[in-house]
Amino acid sequence: MPNMATPYIRMNGAGNDFVVVNALESSFRPTQEQARTLGNKATGPGFDQM
Repeated sequence: MPNMATPYIRMNGAGNDFVVVNALESSFRPTQEQARTLGNKATGPGFDQM
């Protein structure tokens, strides 16, 4: 997976894991494969929702 240098914050609440992406200054359009890799806790920060 290519390096994705987009700032994000990982949060959780009510049993859900979230990744909040700062896309105000630059576009953030991950491919389906990149989103799956990021969402998997074994290969990225892991999340239920982005």
